[in-house]
Order: sequence, then structure tokens, then C-alpha cells
Amino acid sequence: RLETVIGQLQLDHVLRQPIETLSKGFKRRVGLAQAILHDPQVLILDEPTDGLDPNQKHEVR
Repeated sequence: RLETVIGQLQLDHVLRQPIETLSKGFKRRVGLAQAILHDPQVLILDEPTDGLDPNQKHEVR
């Protein structure tokens, strides 16, 4: 499951970096990965694309 989520959110190339070194957009992706990792039945997100660049916003949607 972890590999699937990493691939879906394109976190492959930042996988080994400390979170504090990531851009705001990648930090948001990591947070989203944490939220969906356990495959919840319902997931409520408050502005999940805030802080992402336009290309990243399109990918999330």
C-alpha cells in the first residue's frame, strides 16, 4: 500500500528527505499521503490543494 500511495502522489524522489527540507507543496503531499495511507472509508479534507502550484493542483484533482 505504501508504494502505491508514494507513486500516486509522486513522492518517489523526495522519499528519503527530511520533511523540514521539503517545499510547502511537497509537505502538503506528505500530509495527504498520511491521510490516505490507511484507506479510510471517509476522508474529509480542508483545502487539500492550498499551497500547491497549478500543475500539482490539477494532479490532485
